[in-house]
Amino acid sequence: MRKSLTDESMPELDGYPVFRAKLDYPVHTQVRCESALLSAPEAEPFELIIGVITADPLMLLPLISSLRVLKGHTSIRSLSVAVLCNGCDVQELQQMLDSTSWQLPKLDLISEKQQSHDACKGHFGAGIKFRPHGQVDIAQARTMLQRYLGEKLEQSSGSIGWILDDDMRLDHRTCDYIGWLPHFRKQGVDVLLGAYEGSSPNPPLNGLRVQLMDLVHNLEWLDKLPDESILPDRSAENALLRATFSDYYYDLSRRHTAHLESPIWLEPSYEFETVREARARLIAGAKGILNGTPITRSIIATECCDPLKEAKDSVNRGGCTFILNHTAVQHTPNLVLNIHGKEARRSDMIWAIVNRYYRGMTIKAVSFPIKHVGRFSDKPSVNTEKVQSEIVGSALYAGLTNFLQANPEHKLSFRPEENQAIYEMTIEQVVSRMTALKQSFYRIRGLVKTLKHSSSGKNLLPLTHCLEDKFSLVAYSKINSAVKDISKNEVSHFLDQLVQATDAYSSALDTNHNSSEGLESKREIDGLLEITSETTN
Repeated sequence: MRKSLTDESMPELDGYPVFRAKLDYPVHTQVRCESALLSAPEAEPFELIIGVITADPLMLLPLISSLRVLKGHTSIRSLSVAVLCNGCDVQELQQMLDSTSWQLPKLDLISEKQQSHDACKGHFGAGIKFRPHGQVDIAQARTMLQRYLGEKLEQSSGSIGWILDDDMRLDHRTCDYIGWLPHFRKQGVDVLLGAYEGSSPNPPLNGLRVQLMDLVHNLEWLDKLPDESILPDRSAENALLRATFSDYYYDLSRRHTAHLESPIWLEPSYEFETVREARARLIAGAKGILNGTPITRSIIATECCDPLKEAKDSVNRGGCTFILNHTAVQHTPNLVLNIHGKEARRSDMIWAIVNRYYRGMTIKAVSFPIKHVGRFSDKPSVNTEKVQSEIVGSALYAGLTNFLQANPEHKLSFRPEENQAIYEMTIEQVVSRMTALKQSFYRIRGLVKTLKHSSSGKNLLPLTHCLEDKFSLVAYSKINSAVKDISKNEVSHFLDQLVQATDAYSSALDTNHNSSEGLESKREIDGLLEITSETTN
């Protein structure tokens, strides 16, 4: 029974992941306190069109289930979802959706076959003339989804788009803020960036140090308390720490470092939880840290009262993006830096930068929260490729935004000396991150030794064995060797083609609009290209 909590590959659990994914997602489980968010003024109801990419139907299904929280919302005229299948079988996904008891919104499944056909016809521009079989990189998938979503928004007057990652989940708070979207558009906002709660969007390694530090301090604290006593509530201390250190969940923060040795304390999960019960919960969830599932350092969005006043300029796009102007996705692709043939992350933020500085759009961030869940793996690993892609991508983003903050009127046509300046700032950021990562690896080694010799060491063996086996300095050396030789030519080429590639992508749209063979006629060539499931409430 203990093994079943962490290992879904057991024969006895055959079929359980599918069964669990089909259950209604608990949108009302949180204790609802008085919301500080002001009620949105009345506005004309709009069509909400959600766009999402998935390679894993079991990850997608709970998101689709959570959409029921929007049923009957007075601000929404109609709800539809476009799912771009990226490595998953469209027929399998449709069968799973059909076997649920949910009342689904209008659902368009965009198959790999349809994507390939449209790519060959030039629908995504010269940058994507061929769609390889299977799962494509996230930048290409986002570009394709955005083109499809943009078309839908253009065809529906007054509609609003919402691009979500498939590991996002809606809850009751969505109903409180969704009515504000038309008012942001009236104020001239083109794109609105929402907020995360729950698991960090960063690779688990980049938050592992602080999570293990919390585990050590909490076990020591609990050992000093009587087992049958009620777990003290230290949530006020935790709230103060989160307010002091905005990157409290991130080991490689460039804003502060004091959070690295400032513990966040385990909070009661229910009234009258005992110390014994809390310790058992802490130990049971410890291995989930390796998958990025936090026990103590869940991201908590700041409370929002007056959204229009509190929204701030930002290009820090993540997995929750509201599209208030369809041209933001119609005319701007997701561009990505390639280093030695490996793609860096943060293409979504580059998209936001291009829209703000080249397209002249207004992009705001506001604390409209959505739940983010970690991706579970029975065999956690460092995932060195993802970590090095994150370090390179975040370093380039930091270098580029630092330059643009000093040159706010820049239109992204860079001179050679500007390319050099951005390259130097990028390298500086890479060095800073790798230094912090190396320190984290050494600190993790020490924390593992402490955990092994703690009073709970025997119960934590699955965690400590994995850390000793997978999270060694060998992994650090592999990451370091991959990022240390970033070529100036590669960075300069990427910067030089930002405007050119964006214009080419936009021109492809104009060509398709002027062609007698539109997207709809192309889809009619094969009934399997699109599967639509539509039910009415």
